[in-house]
Amino acid sequence: MNNKIRVLFDTNVLVYAHDESATHHRDSAELLALAIENRIRGVLAGQNIIELYRILTNSAAMKGTPLSPLQANNLITASEAITLFYQQVSLQKDLTFLVNIPNEITETTFNKTDNQEELVICENAEDMFNKLGI
Repeated sequence: MNNKIRVLFDTNVLVYAHDESATHHRDSAELLALAIENRIRGVLAGQNIIELYRILTNSAAMKGTPLSPLQANNLITASEAITLFYQQVSLQKDLTFLVNIPNEITETTFNKTDNQEELVICENAEDMFNKLGI
């Protein structure tokens, strides 16, 4: 049995670990390094990989220059895919499970945000919650 702490990496942590200009870069990079060094058990959801790719290649989302699709793809290696596969087999107790590919609504939304259409810009978390009516 693996007694290491399991940490589910949110997409933001992955982006901050990559983006040296991010406020939380150092902490995120250190946390990711712990997983790479196998000192903690890092966990990724498939959705995080899709989100990471979309953010890193989106000029509206990246403070600096976004990555090219090839550069982003090189960050998301086969080892993550293999890890996700084994996690799904473990969770499902079966070799058959659905691989969710973004549906038409998600693809449309991605395309709109890439083109900076229908964006809601928020100054901070409080502003976002107010705009969401929360």
